[in-house]
Amino acid sequence: QSWCRVLLTTMRLFSFVSVVGMIIGVFSDSSQSTNIYRNEICNRIRRPLHTLTTKELLVYVEGLQAIRKNGKYQYMVDTHSLHTDIHAGSSFFFYHTYFVWEVESQIRALGGKFKCFSMPYYDFTVDAGNEKNPWVLNSVFGGDGDEEDRHCIHSEFWNRENWPLVDLCGAGESAESGCCLKRSLTKDIALPTAAQLAQSIAKYSEFRMFEADVANAHQLVHWLFATPECDSCHMSTGYSPDDPLFMILHSFVAYVRAVWASCHGYQDISAADLDQHPEVYTASCRDGTKVGCDVIELDDAYVFDAMTEKAWSLANKMEITPRTLWEFTEWGVVYEVGDFPLRSEDMLQGCSNKDLFDNAWFMVLDKDYAVVQKYEEREQHVEVQEGRGQNGENQFAADTSDDAIQHWVQYSVSSNTYYAAAMSAVLLFVFALSAFVWRKRVPWGSKAAKHDDVGSTMVPSINYGSTSWNQLP
Repeated sequence: QSWCRVLLTTMRLFSFVSVVGMIIGVFSDSSQSTNIYRNEICNRIRRPLHTLTTKELLVYVEGLQAIRKNGKYQYMVDTHSLHTDIHAGSSFFFYHTYFVWEVESQIRALGGKFKCFSMPYYDFTVDAGNEKNPWVLNSVFGGDGDEEDRHCIHSEFWNRENWPLVDLCGAGESAESGCCLKRSLTKDIALPTAAQLAQSIAKYSEFRMFEADVANAHQLVHWLFATPECDSCHMSTGYSPDDPLFMILHSFVAYVRAVWASCHGYQDISAADLDQHPEVYTASCRDGTKVGCDVIELDDAYVFDAMTEKAWSLANKMEITPRTLWEFTEWGVVYEVGDFPLRSEDMLQGCSNKDLFDNAWFMVLDKDYAVVQKYEEREQHVEVQEGRGQNGENQFAADTSDDAIQHWVQYSVSSNTYYAAAMSAVLLFVFALSAFVWRKRVPWGSKAAKHDDVGSTMVPSINYGSTSWNQLP
């Protein structure tokens, strides 16, 4: 019977180790960072701006104000202002992706409540149809500018006292005392709807066409907050990062790129293999560009000027290229899917990849809030998968409460976690089977087998009701 005891002990040990490994794997996938460029304890889980509470939005506000006060943000603003030509070509996406990441990093570097800060994204399609009174300007980001005072913003968080600027100073202003943030709403701008943007995502499988379409859509957002008559309104100039809307807008632009890549099955292409996939990235100027666009090849380094001289900047330590910026998980970035797909009127069903959000770039909402549209049977429009009831209405569209939104779960679990879970199940089964066999051979609490009334068959005398955990072999 000694071999059986050894077997049982070994099984228990393996089962325990496997269960612990499974638990660690699950928590590692959802909490520990995948960032290979910074040592961090948590991923950057970017969430839709319109689903956050005021308290959550203020973390971004206070963090951005703090890195302006310590001087870091001004370096980023200045660098961006020197390279406006880059907006007219293929580098548009990746160039701004780095700025968003660096701002995130410097806010995280503040520590405390900022250590796991993630840049929210402004899904501007929520303001389609509300351009004259955008939702985003009725939150913590200030309203429209004052036409009687150089289009200055006077809101609590973005007035001269709390957000003093040194760029685009108007008459009577000085950089020494701080100039105001300026906005002027354009009344006749029509932002694209979620359905229109989703249609572009699904329609264009080639990067060049997709990039041009999304760049134009994003430009409408810039123009919405800066009329042509206001040449000092920040969002229409190279100093647009001075407006806090800039980073959350480009966080969404990066989200759109992630959705596009997943839509066409490009998310599994490694950065090393991008040369073989010109449909995923081609360095070029946009059609109709009359001036240079700073064409950046896959391994060409972006120029970040004075930022490269600052030890806090990643550009100081390595070359930032389109290739390095391709993979989101290597930068510790995960996008919460949000309600964009649910508002897209099924336009994403034109995607060739049916498991659109089934990858590590995305986090999906808890099923209590929404059902992820998987598109396996898009021709049949399976009602359950698309979150639709018998009347065809979206059952989840109205459920945007904080409680519902905040219950999100990690959708993409690594293969290691699945392996650990499977191994644990197998080992636990073997353990249970071994324990059952052992109990048939040796009674609990006794080494001697007792005779049953039936012949001389040796069976254990088992008292299930009185057996305690410390009596188990």
